[in-house]
Amino acid sequence: MTNRVVLIVVAIVAGTIATVASYLYINAIRQQIETEEAAVRVYVAGKNLVRNSSAEDLLADRAIHEKEIPRKYVPEGAITSTEEIGGKVLIIDTPKGAILTRSHFASVEAAGMPVQTPPGFRAVAIEVNEITAAGKKIVSGDRVDVVASFDQGPNGKPLTKTVLQNVLVLQGFEASAAQGKTGGGAFGGASQQQGGRPLVILALAPADIEKLLFSENYGAVWLTLRPARDDRVVPTGGQTIETVVK
Repeated sequence: MTNRVVLIVVAIVAGTIATVASYLYINAIRQQIETEEAAVRVYVAGKNLVRNSSAEDLLADRAIHEKEIPRKYVPEGAITSTEEIGGKVLIIDTPKGAILTRSHFASVEAAGMPVQTPPGFRAVAIEVNEITAAGKKIVSGDRVDVVASFDQGPNGKPLTKTVLQNVLVLQGFEASAAQGKTGGGAFGGASQQQGGRPLVILALAPADIEKLLFSENYGAVWLTLRPARDDRVVPTGGQTIETVVK
């Protein structure tokens, strides 16, 4: 084989390698651009957000909006699912339009303060145990229903009825656990009575506080845990021995 033929072969091989390398490089750049431009769902502030607001309330008030943006603009720790902020509290005043990240939220215990009491409502504590409070699964920011059972209803017979629905929990069981470690809950130690009996603190309108206290004094009370973002009020007629065994 002459030198000329060898040079031609080498040139062809080198050209082929260069072509393949260029193709791979261009394809890699194209894939990188496509990845960076791919839309990612994030959550942004729909209005100016005030710290100490619970994530559940912000979602219920539609103060947090979904938005799709190119991946290259997504900040580290961006919230991509509402499950990431369930039961948490906003700890930073956040302007409208800002992309929300995990650093914007913290657990109530970590934030060192209770969920904010809404205007027009009052904080009221109810003594609970594992049976009457959904197996101690209730935490700050949750929503609960209050079910009461009376030995004597309006017709003189025993009655069980849901008396309050969609009640905001200002402080739940996580504060009672923290109290055992720190000596005080988010409400200054009100999360646990002397003797270790846990309390759940609810936000109620004055008239509903009267219903709760009456139910506690003259009956037995249970708290049932509602699904996240389910604010439906379901009318119930209550249950008596006739309706249960009919």
